[in-house]
Amino acid sequence: MRVERIRRETTPTGAVRLLADIHYESGQPEMETAYYEVPAEFADGLSETGNPWLALVLPAASVRNEKIVIDAPIDPVLREGATKVMARWREWYDHPAVVEIEAESQVAQPPAGGPRQAAFFSGGIDAYYTALDFGDGSAREERGAIDDLILVHGFDVKLYKKELLERASHGARVTAETLGYGLVDLTTNLHDTRLADVPWGDLAHGAALVSCALALEGRYTRILMPSSYTIEHAPPWGSHPEQDPLLSTTSYEVMHDAVDVDKPEKIEVMANQPLVQKYVRVCQRKPEGINCGRCEKCLFTALGLDVFVGLDECEAFDGDAVDLDLIRRNRIHLWLYVRLYGALRRAAVERGRTDVVEAIDHMMDRSVEWSAWYVVLEGAKRRRLLWPLVRPFKKLMRTGWLPAPPGVPRPVKREDFER
Repeated sequence: MRVERIRRETTPTGAVRLLADIHYESGQPEMETAYYEVPAEFADGLSETGNPWLALVLPAASVRNEKIVIDAPIDPVLREGATKVMARWREWYDHPAVVEIEAESQVAQPPAGGPRQAAFFSGGIDAYYTALDFGDGSAREERGAIDDLILVHGFDVKLYKKELLERASHGARVTAETLGYGLVDLTTNLHDTRLADVPWGDLAHGAALVSCALALEGRYTRILMPSSYTIEHAPPWGSHPEQDPLLSTTSYEVMHDAVDVDKPEKIEVMANQPLVQKYVRVCQRKPEGINCGRCEKCLFTALGLDVFVGLDECEAFDGDAVDLDLIRRNRIHLWLYVRLYGALRRAAVERGRTDVVEAIDHMMDRSVEWSAWYVVLEGAKRRRLLWPLVRPFKKLMRTGWLPAPPGVPRPVKREDFER
């Protein structure tokens, strides 16, 4: 896999793109052009090295076992870290390869403007917890103040969904202005290329996010990545608090934020924040409004907000309460939600929400037998030819008609929800 012709172009709207041509060893098309696009006022911070491109192609090259050749210098710290990341993927999933990286070495220099810190901002609970400095400002003492928020277009919301992209930008813009931050709307076409033809959640999205951060390495010295899971419970996953920091450079630190705080605790802290109540965005499905209230992320977040503050206070979700029938009919399809729903159940018990406790208990009973599929899917991830089938099979599982596989142990037990 070769990266060449790294260049900049100005679009008809005045935005500036950092582009490169990606050549593949096999398959069609043989070459594609990938880009990062930012408003003109941030163009001076765009990278002039091969660093963002190494992070970008790393997952696809590792899965396809293709040597990486970059026609631009890369930082030696990043080169070493990228090799360690590939070794971690191989340890997790068996088949990704630790491939050779061919490029000149050049120590990354700090930005001329001095130290600056940005934070990725998707609009979700984790992002708000970081943007609001843990709710009480204590984060500023631990890791310093945030200068800018970075909203990436083209990952969770595809580029053709213009209305959804604008709503995401609006919420991020209001949040940044309210908190006194700058906002960088960064657009990338990664998902429109063959680089996205690898498991996104399990392997690729952390490196892809880091590549967006490194695309602006001429502006920042640190990027904060709001942690989805605590470091204690983080599973093999595309964005991991022990993995993403390995893609730092000599002068640019990649840091997971709030690695010791679990999502239910974040929801409890954020539930009373007006910005969260009005603009929190966890859904990529809803064609109008902000959140659909029916997908896994919506159900969990809305239930947490309902338990801690009451959903009638939250404009970001339609209705005055969670539809508990949806909770009862749900089957948990991500192993980590077992523990997270357990935490919400305990909070509901403490607050006398017997209706929520009953709904979660009903969901538990539906999930226990079905959890045997976790074992099957985890085994499939270790088989290169089967891995692409895992995501569509999860969607099939959620239809609810698949029986539990016979003779497979059930990793989820009812007491897991009650601990």
